[in-house]
Amino acid sequence: MMEDDKHGAYSYRIKLMSDQVKTLFGSEPDTLEDFSVASQISQAEAKKYFIERFRVTKWRRTGIIWWNLIDGWPQISDAVVDYYGDKKLAYYYIKRSQQPLCFIFDEPSDGRLPLHVVSDLQHDVIVSYRVTNITTGKLLMESSCMAKANASVNIWNMDIAPDEQNMYLIEWKYDGVEGENHFMTGLRNISLEQYRRDAAKCGFEIH
Repeated sequence: MMEDDKHGAYSYRIKLMSDQVKTLFGSEPDTLEDFSVASQISQAEAKKYFIERFRVTKWRRTGIIWWNLIDGWPQISDAVVDYYGDKKLAYYYIKRSQQPLCFIFDEPSDGRLPLHVVSDLQHDVIVSYRVTNITTGKLLMESSCMAKANASVNIWNMDIAPDEQNMYLIEWKYDGVEGENHFMTGLRNISLEQYRRDAAKCGFEIH
């Protein structure tokens, strides 16, 4: 059940989501609808970060268990599917992050953004891919590479501007399979409207 006692053991959770939204977007939205959207983006980007961080560092880290798939009763929670069966944004981000073969940007370092191809396949495959800056509309890279079986390989390091806030879309094809993933730089004090516009171009209509 939701905590309704401000001195209760779990009362800190009431403020927790508000703090996360303010960290990501700089302030709380004015409407409940926008707050709901902002909170779902916060949850989705957090789940995406942890899953992809573990996958990129394969075999230094070899797996992650995330929990709380479906709510058992109506409430505000960190489940990715609510009590009524409606999938939250995090569900779709996780689905992309957990593709057997996935292109993933690691965290930036020294002004460069490392792109990895991470594969859980048991055989090598040739993959064609391209990277687009969704915010500016500019195609940045179009090439192909070998995705090694059961491995994470750094295939490209992209220069990025200090303090930039751009969304990138990675698209790929191999053996008749198509996939895509996104990455947002500068995830702090970002514009909710810009994020929604860029996410829509990546296939996410966030309502």
